[in-house]
Amino acid sequence: MQLKFLLVTMVVFIALLNMALAKGIQQEIKFKPGKSSTTIEGTVLRSDRDEYTLGARAGQVMSVSITSEEDNAVFQIYRKIGDSWKPLEGADEEDDATEWEDKLLGKGNERFKIVVGGKRGNATYTLEVAIE
Repeated sequence: MQLKFLLVTMVVFIALLNMALAKGIQQEIKFKPGKSSTTIEGTVLRSDRDEYTLGARAGQVMSVSITSEEDNAVFQIYRKIGDSWKPLEGADEEDDATEWEDKLLGKGNERFKIVVGGKRGNATYTLEVAIE
């Protein structure tokens, strides 16, 4: 009985440790002076999510695309409304988006978040973001 309790405790401890260590990237996207696009290369580990935030003005057109060595990287895009993040149509969790482009809605300056994850396993990716 004690061995079973010890094994269960170890499994729970290892799972919690993995969750604590697996944080993913949280980074602000800033375009270089005179540029309206950027390319980011990264690797997201299984069950992690990399998060990129950026600002843009309503009325601009944003395009996002992602490629990966094993065609297993996808993204979601969210717009900040008040204190919460709302998914954009065509780039929600169930969409498994690899390409997205649309005119940004809202008023004035807006905040957006691009969340990168893998459909299976680790994903090495190239993320391209442009705002015109």
